Amino acid sequence: MLYEWIYIPNSLLILAIVPFILTIFLFIFLYLLGVPLLPHSFLGGTVLRVPHFALNTTIKPINSLPRQWKKKQIKRAIMEGNKNLIIKYITGEFFDSETIEYAISNGIKAEVICGPKLGSQKIKHELLSLLIHDNLNIFIMQERPPRHVYVIGRNFFLEDPHEPLIPYDSAIIIEDAKDEILTYFNIKFSNMKERCVKANKEVIEKMEVY
Repeated sequence: MLYEWIYIPNSLLILAIVPFILTIFLFIFLYLLGVPLLPHSFLGGTVLRVPHFALNTTIKPINSLPRQWKKKQIKRAIMEGNKNLIIKYITGEFFDSETIEYAISNGIKAEVICGPKLGSQKIKHELLSLLIHDNLNIFIMQERPPRHVYVIGRNFFLEDPHEPLIPYDSAIIIEDAKDEILTYFNIKFSNMKERCVKANKEVIEKMEVY
């Protein structure tokens, strides 16, 4: 009777442990086969969602976190001497001309697809001043791109959808994106360029502003 009393709990314990052990072995087996264990692993090395603005104690925006991230990536490329890096940027109103100027002024090539209307007259003047750089190509679409993306080498930045002149709430950052993601984006980017007009001084001067 004592043996039966001890044996039953042991059996239950084995029944509880065996599935757990089998699950661990399954995860190890899948990992060795190269199958990502998390959905985010299909996208890249690091996947983050970041808010657009950092807030201070008075609940007012004080800093664009995505802009800080972009500058950090560009600065790293400059320090590493990676002048073959190409920035590809799809924007609605070209509000982030600051990071583009920072990159091209340091010898990094940039290609930008922009909507037909710029965010302000100030942005128009900034773009006209940037045209002196041979490592910048700007392409103008007839319609505003619905999704805005900023790609720095293998690092991918995707804004939440938003209306003109209304800041996006947050964005998804993919660092060291998978080849499949980059290939898909590059194909889409090339297809969009074919529907654009390449910008020059005359084209930008004729662009409307909000």
